[in-house]
Amino acid sequence: MLEKVIGAVIFMVALCVGALALVAQVRVNSGEFYYFPQAFSATTYDAAQFIAPLGEVFQVR
Repeated sequence: MLEKVIGAVIFMVALCVGALALVAQVRVNSGEFYYFPQAFSATTYDAAQFIAPLGEVFQVR
């Protein structure tokens, strides 16, 4: 059972990184950025800014 949970977590992380990479590549192709690492960094930062307010809603104590 633990193996399935670990596998699901790894799959979700890979899926999220893949989605970020796809958005970053679109941003490079659109001309917003010239280099993929720069676009990936900005996309990750933008996603974190978008998700951050959820921390106030789902507080873990």
